[in-house]
Amino acid sequence: MTERRTEILEAALGLFSKKGYHDTSMQDLGEALGLQRGSLYTHIRSKEELLLAIVKRGAEEFLKALLPVEDMEAPAPERLREAMRRHIGVVARNLEAATVFFHEWRFLPETARQDVLKDRDRYEGVFRSILDDGIREGTLRPHDTRLSATLALSAGNWLYQWYDPKGRLTADEIADRFSNFILEGISRGREGAA
Repeated sequence: MTERRTEILEAALGLFSKKGYHDTSMQDLGEALGLQRGSLYTHIRSKEELLLAIVKRGAEEFLKALLPVEDMEAPAPERLREAMRRHIGVVARNLEAATVFFHEWRFLPETARQDVLKDRDRYEGVFRSILDDGIREGTLRPHDTRLSATLALSAGNWLYQWYDPKGRLTADEIADRFSNFILEGISRGREGAA
């Protein structure tokens, strides 16, 4: 990727995050970069191309962070904690990108949306697999793993709305607390045995 294209992508990311995809014009992008709108088209084909690049980059970063958890040799509760730390870590390190990734992806054309949904299903599948493993190994009580995975991911996904890197809790501390809330509900233990 050329340096100019990287600059354009970063400017688009900032604008899409603040104004939204539809409310950002090519003129806005040109002004943010100090370029005439027509000059942008020598580097990109469309605003949609920028959105697709941002969303693809986000999906790749989430998958890259999470996939090593699949191969961890640890009980499911430890793997779930690590998965939450990695998921929330990606969001916390990329608040603007997370805003675009979670909100604006739906404006992609149908084929690109379907690709995003496949990546999302694969990603969610890692969380479900961890939870299913916990049931099989006896560390987690039987429960609806699809719903538990959705809860875990939803909690992490909304971090971009309220997380302050200078706040009282680090991203890892938030991930650990979220994990505790979830695990308290599904762990096998004296008080939670099914």
